[in-house]
Amino acid sequence: MAGKSSTEKHRIHTFARAGKLAKLGAGVYMDATTWEQLPRTTQHRARIAAQGLAAPRLITAGASAAALLGLPLENFADRYALEFGRFNSSGPRRTHSASTTRLLSPHHKKHLGTVPAPTIATIDTRHYQELWHPDTPITLRRLLITSPLITCLDLVRWHSLDCGVMALDHGLRNKTFTHADLLDCAKQLRRARGSQRIQQAVRLATPWSESPMESRTKVGMWRRGFPIPLQQVEFYDPSNAFIGRADFYFPSHALVVEYDGKGKYEGEYGIDRESAQLAEYFRQRSLHDGGASIVRLTADANSIEAGLDRIDRRLNQTHASGHLSDLYYRAAGPAWQE
Repeated sequence: MAGKSSTEKHRIHTFARAGKLAKLGAGVYMDATTWEQLPRTTQHRARIAAQGLAAPRLITAGASAAALLGLPLENFADRYALEFGRFNSSGPRRTHSASTTRLLSPHHKKHLGTVPAPTIATIDTRHYQELWHPDTPITLRRLLITSPLITCLDLVRWHSLDCGVMALDHGLRNKTFTHADLLDCAKQLRRARGSQRIQQAVRLATPWSESPMESRTKVGMWRRGFPIPLQQVEFYDPSNAFIGRADFYFPSHALVVEYDGKGKYEGEYGIDRESAQLAEYFRQRSLHDGGASIVRLTADANSIEAGLDRIDRRLNQTHASGHLSDLYYRAAGPAWQE
């Protein structure tokens, strides 16, 4: 609360102790009622922004950068501590359950940008008069943050291959960055800790995964040593009539893998439940008639390993029979590079 008079500071502390203000960070408060009504994900983003406002020399990085940039990150409000970066190696490295500060490489300096602190999420005490009117537009300074691309690679290095590939697939699909950009950035980090995992992520990242669950499934297939499937495959019968699309296809085993999102039969695509189920029945029958077998995966993240077990069994069965289908197909591309 630099620049505040002792009277103003006392007033803020009094309201905070009375429960009228929620403290988000050092010198950053918000109306308590508004704060309590926010979803947990928004509260988490608010705490990230508050920390950035309170410590302007810190760089929002890793999982916290992903949260502010809108990159897919499962249960980030519950699973990840606030994460920031710095370039100066001197001084204590503050790491505790609520916040982690990591030492960034010199190459990060080429991959920095700014984002506005979420207006709904944080109120700087410099704008204390607006605390009682949350809908009043206010101007907050911008937060220093790592770029989407290097944020994805930091997720790979600092957390897991799975969450990093989910973010990379999202960025490539939305053209936030290109594969050439990815190769260049990975080359810059070739001597950084976790560079081997980065190289794995580069081989796994594609623009064809249409959901984070597809990305996770792809990584699981690769980890188990499955043959490389094709992604986003269109199927046609011998008369060249379109049958439908599938998320993954193993041509040498005539095996289709389909991920059923939560809204697939709930009108997500503007089709009522009954029509969606009927269309899916005819599509699946046509694939079976063409000689393909199908493994369906559900939207539950906890079911991924069980789904991979089923794929593994079916691959072994079809490999033993040497079965091939009569289907014609066209794919977006391979799920990963060798």
